[in-house]
Amino acid sequence: MTAHTTAPAAPITVREVLRLFWEADHYPILGNADARDAFALDREARAKAAHAMPSPDDPPEFAQWLAALREPRLPNDTREEILFALGTFFRR
Repeated sequence: MTAHTTAPAAPITVREVLRLFWEADHYPILGNADARDAFALDREARAKAAHAMPSPDDPPEFAQWLAALREPRLPNDTREEILFALGTFFRR
């Protein structure tokens, strides 16, 4: 019998995970299915955040923002401030 092993996930950067959080927040919600999709994107970002690796060119805020967004009890206004700030990086 052959044991099944899963290949380790490819490394993901903090910047990529923060972009996933931002994209989940900006996912267009026109109906219930869209809300489920946005929630799934957020859940994916949270799962990948545990393995995110910083890059030397990351701004110092990135580590703080990632830590905050991983916090399940983050106040909504703080989350919105972080996501708004991320927009300045990802809309360039």
